[in-house]
Amino acid sequence: KFAAEKKYKEAILRLKAALKVNPIDITLEQKISHYKRELAKEIKPIWEEATIEETYSQVECTENKSCALEKWKRIIQMDVSDGEYYLKAFTKLKKYGAH
Repeated sequence: KFAAEKKYKEAILRLKAALKVNPIDITLEQKISHYKRELAKEIKPIWEEATIEETYSQVECTENKSCALEKWKRIIQMDVSDGEYYLKAFTKLKKYGAH
């Protein structure tokens, strides 16, 4: 249901909970991997924008301008803790003292 609504993080978390209950069901792992890839596709453009903003020293947020910090925080909210972009965004936030 969550996946159909493109709520991949919620879908992954529910599947992980189901995997704890039924660890021998290999289809659960496959679904988790699939939804992680889908989630990464959604996050990738945000990560790329943040990278460009960091390159042009737009890390800190100013009035009427987007910033890398904002996007990294958004990535943390969107991704699962073992997702492709979560640790990258967390590391960037820590680097700039905004974790």
